[in-house]
Amino acid sequence: LPGTSLRRYWDGSEPEEPAPPLFASLRPSAGYDAPHLHLDGVIAEGKHYIRSSEGGEELYDFDHDPLEQRDLSSVKGMQETVAWLRAMAVTASNEIGE
Repeated sequence: LPGTSLRRYWDGSEPEEPAPPLFASLRPSAGYDAPHLHLDGVIAEGKHYIRSSEGGEELYDFDHDPLEQRDLSSVKGMQETVAWLRAMAVTASNEIGE
C-alpha cells in the first residue's frame, strides 16, 4: 500500500524514510468564542510549528518535549527552523485559499 509505514511505532525500528510534512488548519465557526482567530500548524522533521492569525508563533520538539511544554520559537539558533516551517505554513494556507 502507498504511504509511510507505521511499523516503527510498535517495534522501535527507524523509519525507512522521513515522514512528509503535515499541515493542519483551524478555522473556528462563528459560534466559537474567538471566530477571528485562525491557527495553522506544520509538523516536519520532529518539530511542530504553530502560527496564529494574530502573529503568534510557537515551535516544539516532539522527540524531547512530546507534551509541548517548552516553546522553542525564540530560542537562539532556532530562527532558521521557524522561518522554514513558517514558509511551509504560509504556502499551504495559500494553497487552500485562506
